[in-house]
Amino acid sequence: TGRDYRVGHIAADTLVKEFMTPIEKIHYADEGVTLKEANDIIWEYKLNSLPILDKKSCLVAFVFRKDYESNAENPLELLMKKNATW
Repeated sequence: TGRDYRVGHIAADTLVKEFMTPIEKIHYADEGVTLKEANDIIWEYKLNSLPILDKKSCLVAFVFRKDYESNAENPLELLMKKNATW
């Protein structure tokens, strides 16, 4: 994120693990979390977005603050399904 990396402030040969926030310090939710549960975590920790990770700690989705509000306003909207093709 912009909190971890800024062009010109970190040498190009710096390893990612040297400047990125470690997983232990990141707020995230496990795959299968509901939109409401994700929204509650977002508000609890004052986040703009919440990464959703699978059992291997791989990113599978992002939930944004606006997603909950959008879904409340448009309850019949389609949500992205895992392995969706675009």
